[in-house]
Amino acid sequence: MDTGRANSPRAARLIAADFKALLASRPSFTEASKRFEVLWDETNATASCLLPHNLGHGYIALLRRMHAEFTSRYPSERQDRPSKTAPEARAMSQNLL
Repeated sequence: MDTGRANSPRAARLIAADFKALLASRPSFTEASKRFEVLWDETNATASCLLPHNLGHGYIALLRRMHAEFTSRYPSERQDRPSKTAPEARAMSQNLL
């Protein structure tokens, strides 16, 4: 996930491509959760930095898509194990839009 640029955030489309690759690889729930969290944190941090400049809405939309797709791909595991990201996703969608 190296961007080659020290302090520049990655474009939402690049993060989305990594997320699609994650889902396509069909890892176990544990591995998918770890990789999802890394992508989620990157997207969330970028959105947080860009929203004050009215530029982060594409990242917020990506967070919503990521949350919906991940929970639909891993529904039974998500019910059995509380997620650290699901409440954050709800908070993000309620507070930032």
